[in-house]
Amino acid sequence: MQKSAVEHSYSVNFLAAVKKDELLLRLRAARGDLKGVKVIYGDRFGPKPDPEKVKKMSLAGSTEVHDYFSVRLQASSGRLRYYFYLEDWNNTKFWYSERGLTRERPWGWSGGYFQFPKIKEEDLWQAPDWARNAVFYQIFPERFARSSQDKKITSRGIKLTSWGKKPDRHTFMGGDLQGITEKLDYIKQLGITAIYLTPIFQSPSNHKYNISDYYQIDKDFGSKEDARELVRESHRRDIKVVLDGVFNHCGTEFFAFQDVLRRGKNSRYRKWFYLEDFPVDTEEVNYQTFARETASMPRLNLENEEVQQYFLQAAEHWTEELQIDGWRLDVADEVPRAFWRKFRQRIKSVNPEAFIIGEVWYNAAPWMKGDQFDSIMNYHLMYDILELVENKSLSPSSFSSRVQQNLFRYRPEAAKYLLNLLDSHDTPRLSWRFRELDSSEMEKHIQLAVTLQFTLPGIPMVYYGDEVGLTGGQDPDCRRAMIWDKNRQNFKLKRFYQNLIDLYHNSPALKSGDYSEIYLDDASGILIFSRNCQAEKNERLIVAANFSSTTYTVSREKIMAAGEGAESKFHKAELIFSLSPAKSPVLQDKISIPGKDVLIIKIN
Repeated sequence: MQKSAVEHSYSVNFLAAVKKDELLLRLRAARGDLKGVKVIYGDRFGPKPDPEKVKKMSLAGSTEVHDYFSVRLQASSGRLRYYFYLEDWNNTKFWYSERGLTRERPWGWSGGYFQFPKIKEEDLWQAPDWARNAVFYQIFPERFARSSQDKKITSRGIKLTSWGKKPDRHTFMGGDLQGITEKLDYIKQLGITAIYLTPIFQSPSNHKYNISDYYQIDKDFGSKEDARELVRESHRRDIKVVLDGVFNHCGTEFFAFQDVLRRGKNSRYRKWFYLEDFPVDTEEVNYQTFARETASMPRLNLENEEVQQYFLQAAEHWTEELQIDGWRLDVADEVPRAFWRKFRQRIKSVNPEAFIIGEVWYNAAPWMKGDQFDSIMNYHLMYDILELVENKSLSPSSFSSRVQQNLFRYRPEAAKYLLNLLDSHDTPRLSWRFRELDSSEMEKHIQLAVTLQFTLPGIPMVYYGDEVGLTGGQDPDCRRAMIWDKNRQNFKLKRFYQNLIDLYHNSPALKSGDYSEIYLDDASGILIFSRNCQAEKNERLIVAANFSSTTYTVSREKIMAAGEGAESKFHKAELIFSLSPAKSPVLQDKISIPGKDVLIIKIN
């Protein structure tokens, strides 16, 4: 046994309170090393020196190098002490406690047991249920819909570019909030239940990430009343609204930065920024900015209490003023985590059901402990899907390994709230990645990627226009105007999105089920996994994906791993989704997966 691979810790991805009287434990080991794992546990203050309850841990999943075992334990008092009993395939036995691996069993009150002192309210994962059941739609307001065709110029006198022309960084096309409101029925018809708007506050740019006034709606987008109406009309259609919060940096027109430019060392706002020298110079850029010397976006010093309070109040103001349903937080990883803890408390005090999403492009576990964000933008999954489907640099087995590795980074409830995306205003469009293929092959690849997005754990988010074939390369090309001309919309693709979204809404397993790897064949391009949900309707789905061009048949025996009882229930299997026009029948003894297809099979 590879002893160095064995790990259990007090991090929430290894030890988490899931109820006031229930804990989830995980243990990691080298892949294939252990034949079995048990946990011995009991109340911290039990009547005897040693805990006596025993429970077997199940294999929850595997990455390329590790196995993860898990178990849920009842703790009626909210307190627990425990240790592990490990057995490898050579029948060698080890005990694992805080003191490490030993060949002898720990004994007595001072046996070095792992401890959980007391389950408290703050230990429980608390995120809004509506978000777990949502399908998001990201909108770049300047390019989604223009309410008035009479507009010719912006409020700053810049001439509007004709709708649909390829944009550059300085293009304005006149999209506004009223335009979004007028298209809410379209959004509702698509099946969307939450929209995320990129920034809508006063800013000189088309993207609005260099904000000049955090207390004003941008004039080109409309008024406060337009924003209120958008939220009201969205809510009337059971659609939530999440705004973009830009608190890592501001724009050079922001009042505090303007004061620094005018007064230099004498400015009372000099400590609001990270200034390197005086006078402050936007040509030399002698101050910290977003990214690399982005002069128009000076970085804010959120370690300064005065700065913290200003932006906490601004966020609190709009949460209450507009009755919004949450925030997506820009460049969240560069902001002090102490600020986000305060942010969470303030926003949740106004709206306990507010959904807080952080923009973190990598392992976001430090922000997902329950004291900061409810979700993060799951770029990890985006890149994994693209590597599997687009450039085929990732095999099905490696893909499944990465999916599980990403899930095991987070506490079990948190992993179900990750915001799954395939593109955004910061990346090339999904269809752009397949632009070299003919239309038929492009469509197949898009559908493969999107189906994985909707069938893997997390909350799916569609970037506006993807559903009708809108394309575009790297920023700013990915921010093209929405296609409203029905003669130019891809109706087949739109129907595909509608069908998949409808399936998602009606499936507890897709919204909250656990991921289990069932069958992999790298040579044939086959990935089969299940989503199992025991909490709601005991629903089990099998997702069978074929990334090759050849039909592949899987025997009944190979899919028995769908879960306990699968063998006896397989004759009740029902095919509920397929990419193929002529759906493949599910047979009692086998299933046939057409090339470039995904089958979703419900086990009743």
